[in-house]
Amino acid sequence: MASELEAGRGWIVATTCAVVALLGVAVAVRGIEGAPRVEPFDRPTEADAIREPLQFLGRGAALRIAELGPRISAESQTAWRAAYRAPFDLKDCPQTAEWLVTPAGQRLERLLGDLRRGTREDALAALALVFQLARATEWKPGLLAKTQHAEKLAGFAQDWLRAWSERAASEPVLAEPALATVLAYGLWMKRVSQPRPIGRRDEAYDRALAFLQSILRDGSGRPTALYEALRARHPGVVSGFEGGRDALDAFEAAALQLFPELNGECP
Repeated sequence: MASELEAGRGWIVATTCAVVALLGVAVAVRGIEGAPRVEPFDRPTEADAIREPLQFLGRGAALRIAELGPRISAESQTAWRAAYRAPFDLKDCPQTAEWLVTPAGQRLERLLGDLRRGTREDALAALALVFQLARATEWKPGLLAKTQHAEKLAGFAQDWLRAWSERAASEPVLAEPALATVLAYGLWMKRVSQPRPIGRRDEAYDRALAFLQSILRDGSGRPTALYEALRARHPGVVSGFEGGRDALDAFEAAALQLFPELNGECP
């Protein structure tokens, strides 16, 4: 009988010690701060990765565009060499849609399609050409409300984002260019939807919001990786987008802050 009591006491003591130990571990774990979220654009890149990829979308792209040549996939090399200089060599600021129907414009448009279907370096090259085209052509709607020019640029951005937004959000080389493309898409579609009567959202405006929702939210309505990256880099854009009315204003303002020359008029 005594041995049974001693065994019972031993079990109680052992159980109590185990509970105390578990409580101690729980307290210690709660005291450890979680690792901070590392955004794609802050992650280390491979040794041979392209440095400062956002520069390829800026005014200095002409100084670096040749760097992409050796990185273009073999399938697109011939088309690249034939067309990549075209937007950099443009003179006299033609209207975007009108230039794109010329032989040189058609070659560039075909090249953009090829590059979108290629590697991440091809994808970056496609954006470099689209942004240069936007700098070298006229797409401001103006008093005659010629929105087809801005819509061509928005279409290029939309096609790229549809193909790459999910992957680009986790790629250090493409993350920032992808965010810049989202902003530029909002800018171009804002211009497409103008002029419009005050307080009225036209079809182009609603179409832009629907597309942005499709890349910033998944099928269940949860934020995508692109949304999280956009919120980390441009929180004002996300809050403006969630605000609803005139949501494209925030995209336009952020795009012009990054690329003040993207005003639809050549320098």
